[in-house]
Amino acid sequence: MLKKLKEESEHGDIHLKVEKVPEILKDLSYIHSLWLDFTDKVYLPEWMDDIKIDNLTITGLVTRKDKADIMKRFPKCYFI
Repeated sequence: MLKKLKEESEHGDIHLKVEKVPEILKDLSYIHSLWLDFTDKVYLPEWMDDIKIDNLTITGLVTRKDKADIMKRFPKCYFI
């Protein structure tokens, strides 16, 4: 699975429907485009700050404050 994620991260999009961010993403240092479709509340763990992400798209329940905090951490983040 990690090999597939690495290939997707370098050449295209990773689109995941999740309850929480899978820890396997820790093994990636770069992701071109990541779409996280949360089934409930949005939470991005601190270890994600170590991953260079060109485009991050998020769907799920998020407060205004959490949205502002995420935008500080990931300036190229879009909420749908």
